[in-house]
Amino acid sequence: MKKRIGMYAWGGPGTIRLLRTKYHQPKIDEKSFLSLYEEDYWRKAKDLFGVTDAWLTYSWGFSDEREREDYTFIQSKLPTFKKLKIACHGYVQGFNVVTADFSGQDIFCVDAKGHVQPYSKGRSLTCPNNPQAAKIILDRVKRACQEDFSSIFIDNIIFGLPPMYVSQDFVPFYGCACSYCQDSFYKTFHYPLPISGFSAKTIKDFLFFRSMSTQNFLRKAHQLTQKFHKQLGVNLYDPFIHAPELFFGYSLQKIEPFLDYLLIENHAHPARVPLGNSHLLQFIQRQEKTVFVVSYKNGIGFEEQFTQHDIDSIFSESSHLSYAPCLKTTEFTTRGEWHALRLADLKKPKLDLKPVRHALIKNKAVPQTSFLQKKIAMLEQNHAAVVLNLLYENRWLDFCVRKLGFYQKQLWSIKDYNLD
Repeated sequence: MKKRIGMYAWGGPGTIRLLRTKYHQPKIDEKSFLSLYEEDYWRKAKDLFGVTDAWLTYSWGFSDEREREDYTFIQSKLPTFKKLKIACHGYVQGFNVVTADFSGQDIFCVDAKGHVQPYSKGRSLTCPNNPQAAKIILDRVKRACQEDFSSIFIDNIIFGLPPMYVSQDFVPFYGCACSYCQDSFYKTFHYPLPISGFSAKTIKDFLFFRSMSTQNFLRKAHQLTQKFHKQLGVNLYDPFIHAPELFFGYSLQKIEPFLDYLLIENHAHPARVPLGNSHLLQFIQRQEKTVFVVSYKNGIGFEEQFTQHDIDSIFSESSHLSYAPCLKTTEFTTRGEWHALRLADLKKPKLDLKPVRHALIKNKAVPQTSFLQKKIAMLEQNHAAVVLNLLYENRWLDFCVRKLGFYQKQLWSIKDYNLD
């Protein structure tokens, strides 16, 4: 079977609009995003890397009215990929939307105090148990299915903010406390959703509830894509570095039957992390489905143009571990300017055939808690959404937090707990 090689390539006017929504006065090389889907670029990419698959922007979670130009744009570009025999994956934003475009609508995840939960600057998380919120995504999946995509890709399967603190006997409330979640939880377990925090027993019920909710949503998405004879994929982040039931709200075992391929997006770039993605080896070996891996070095907003060494490292590692490399192709910030991957100075990857050491990430035991830690956790529970929103929306606070490396440390930390 021919090895699949992907490029994770966000482009078009919607991507420029999104960068302006997510960041404070970003400097953007607009031409690189608007010309990203041109035939010459992909002919060169195919020659350099042997590209077989491309992830392309369809919907970033703006209103239908604002995204109309995005749909028209990508429709005009799809014939290029068909001509080059590159399979296209239509990107649809997952459980979040641009807040201002849906202001006043009851679709958002809320915390125990009723605060809307931010996903980034200008974007807020939406609830898969809310029929109106789910419909927004599923309508876009259906619309994308009617385009010339091979598959539909749903990003950001994040069901409410993750827990700030986890312990054996207490977890502050996290996830979503909207009326739809409260009603659904009560019907399932016959007691109220524990919005004051979780005990050892109730956290198990809540983990099941969140993963069941995500599973039910993806079942509907899968039914849609099957109806149109399209494949379905989602962003799994890295379920072997983070416990997905806790931090994202899905169970890999429960949603895998709906997925035609598996895509892992993480911060384990082999040029930065000595053991790279070797922790995925056993998972890859037992998989019959294609496993794509997109690895960042520093994360979105902190990533300069990949060097030849960076490219060589990805292709060498993928050859050793037998995964399908998926090359990050946009959202680079070189000398402060956002741009797509520049191919001019890149060459065909040179494979390093030295053996790769295998890392085994052992999940952590859930820690015990002290009285003081519990009090601090309660403060986080009640104010996390408000504080995060302030950090994202205030230009100077956001600048300071980024300079301190807070976001990067959160992305790089291993949070795989033993939940049995």
